[in-house]
Amino acid sequence: MEVDLYYFLGMILKEMKLMRCLKAYFVKGLYIMSYEKSSSVITAEGAMAAIQAAAAKGTEIDRAVNIVVADNGGNVVASLRMNGAMLMSYDIARDKAFTSAATGAPTGVLYDVLVDAGPGVLAGIVKREGIAAFGGGLPILSNGILLGAIGVSVASEEEDIICAQAGIDALGMSE
Repeated sequence: MEVDLYYFLGMILKEMKLMRCLKAYFVKGLYIMSYEKSSSVITAEGAMAAIQAAAAKGTEIDRAVNIVVADNGGNVVASLRMNGAMLMSYDIARDKAFTSAATGAPTGVLYDVLVDAGPGVLAGIVKREGIAAFGGGLPILSNGILLGAIGVSVASEEEDIICAQAGIDALGMSE
């Protein structure tokens, strides 16, 4: 079954302007959102390995982060709130993992798409519960199959992305 960002955002917005913008944005080749969704999902062992690597990167850069790994349905498989991590940013990490799992894209890319769609669309989507449209959520792909996503929060956006990427790198998967 083929699932893509167009379908996901269409379910949320039913906004034709956004769909035209998304199509134009991705047809330009800036980012390929199409992925195959299957019954294969990130395992608990894989999720824990990703969390451990992301936490190690957080420690390396002196940041206590919240980390959530979700399956390709956006359901939490594993999570960690490092000692000293802000409690309220756990929900943000979860939202980043959900958004990336739902779209198959990095959460920072979603922001760029929404900005192109216009201020009304951007304001509407970012107010939706469970949606994160800023960096720190990355899809976990294996040979084009979406297995899940990782979300990291509490550091800067750039540091969140670095920690999330460390988690994905630990899995040794190819896109």
